[in-house]
Amino acid sequence: MRLPPDEFLGLTANGWIAVGTVALALATFLLVAVAWYQLVAIRDENKRSRTLAVCERYDTDPVLDICLRNLSQGWRTRDIHYNPRKYRIDAATLLNYIESVFNGVDEGVYDEYLVFSFFEETTNLHITDYLTSDLREKMDIGPDEFSHIIKMCEKWKNNPPKKRIGLCARLRSKLPSPFKKAKGSMPSPTGV
Repeated sequence: MRLPPDEFLGLTANGWIAVGTVALALATFLLVAVAWYQLVAIRDENKRSRTLAVCERYDTDPVLDICLRNLSQGWRTRDIHYNPRKYRIDAATLLNYIESVFNGVDEGVYDEYLVFSFFEETTNLHITDYLTSDLREKMDIGPDEFSHIIKMCEKWKNNPPKKRIGLCARLRSKLPSPFKKAKGSMPSPTGV
């Protein structure tokens, strides 16, 4: 049986144009999906990088280092109990830094789980030392000046943040891994 000259594999020229258009639309959709996935992954990675950078400042910032050294010296010599106003600026600088990080968490600039894992114990220690003890009044730190820090710590105490698994990680976890053993597979002869 011979096909008419204007058909190829059973489709006319208009049919092949339709097939090409559908293939092009699918390829475009696939490219858009991959681009979206990459943008989300980049955004998540940038957020984690910003969070780690701001948390690292606690250990590397020269101003915070001086404040922490001064406060530590005051605690070691117990001078902070006798001359608390002398340490007010250092304590306020430290608490301002922590509050700025917590504000970044609330605004979505920083990853809450990373900040929590880095600051939980440290922040509780500083709250006990400078915000809930009798030193707060002696240092002339107002009760509402750093209320955001206290609220964030109470929130974490009642409901600690969970590690956020981004969309990209969830999608990767759904993909089959060549390193996972298949269910019902035979054990290796070496026992490994």
